[in-house]
Amino acid sequence: MVGLPNDSLEQHKEVHERRVRVLGEQHELTLRSSVHVASRLREIGRYDDSLTRLQEIYRHTQENDGLGWTHMTTLLAACSLASTLRHIATLSPGLSSRARRENADSARMLNTRARDAFVVYGGSRHPEALVSGVGLAADLRFLGRIDGAHGARALAEEHLAAFREWGEDHLFTRICEVNLALVLRDAEDETAAELSERGLRGLKQILYVDPHHPLILTASLCHANMLVFAGDSRAARELDEVTHQGLLEKFGPDHPLTLTVAAHLGLRADAGGHASPDNRISIELDIPKI
Repeated sequence: MVGLPNDSLEQHKEVHERRVRVLGEQHELTLRSSVHVASRLREIGRYDDSLTRLQEIYRHTQENDGLGWTHMTTLLAACSLASTLRHIATLSPGLSSRARRENADSARMLNTRARDAFVVYGGSRHPEALVSGVGLAADLRFLGRIDGAHGARALAEEHLAAFREWGEDHLFTRICEVNLALVLRDAEDETAAELSERGLRGLKQILYVDPHHPLILTASLCHANMLVFAGDSRAARELDEVTHQGLLEKFGPDHPLTLTVAAHLGLRADAGGHASPDNRISIELDIPKI
């Protein structure tokens, strides 16, 4: 979404508050608008607020005569909750390795269950089945489950192929290229940097009206890591510097992504809690809500 993240958050909050007044707090459309608010909170780095809101949505869908697990709104909330848990696992400072893995495994279980339900709804090529599958591949990569028929690599390749049917220049195709590149890097595949560059270049072409779009900035962070993997530390640092400036302008100095790139640049040794110039981290790109 183009524009200032906080402005977009306020717009989503206004929609949610209007639906609370007109439809009631537990109406499915009210809950769905609350999922959008939680997604914006995650984007601007307010992970705890996003997590609290999504857990509350999930409670509403389950209690009394709630919507139930297989309702579309519940499934969308589960996928968003999984993404927030993965961001916490990857970017939040001060978490133990055990806590990070527990969050990532919870995300994996949510995405697995949601994907299975979406497949029942409309088959394996249902758009939401594909989106939840993209999240699942990211969870598996974090957990180190790269290879095998049900590993991150096979799943990421499957979903890239599916979205390429939507078009080589489709936004979701470019997102999946960047995400697959992360898996290939972890598998020490030399094609990772080329695929990452292709995805980043495509995102810049699609989102040209906003050079500091969150997807471009996140993909730039990932590609800088690819350049380090490919042995081009100078180019990686140049890209990190541009990305850091963009993150400062878009989100400010305290956003987890800003802190992470600052750590990669050696500007703050404690930034991100676990990042450093020698211990670089990446985060998969989220596919926007369909």
